[in-house]
Amino acid sequence: MDRPLDIPGLAKHLGVSEDWVKVRVKQREIPFTRLPGDKLVRFTPEHVAAILAGGEQPALNGPLANFRPYLVTGPRPPAGPSTPPPPSGPATPSKTRKAS
Repeated sequence: MDRPLDIPGLAKHLGVSEDWVKVRVKQREIPFTRLPGDKLVRFTPEHVAAILAGGEQPALNGPLANFRPYLVTGPRPPAGPSTPPPPSGPATPSKTRKAS
């Protein structure tokens, strides 16, 4: 795909209907380029890649369910609670009543 695609071309490439593409363009749910001074829209290879990446779904079952690719190289973050514990310090004295 060297040249930008029009709506029918994108629909054929993605295996969806032209109406699906038109609705997503109208609602601005997918990236596109509008030609200057015209109502025609085109989809570059970068747009198509972004549309496909937006539909990525992780495996929830099966052998790839635990596969979690990390984008940053280095050690994995430690397992445990994601919120830090409350700060430790002197407890505020509680007010007690005098026994009469």
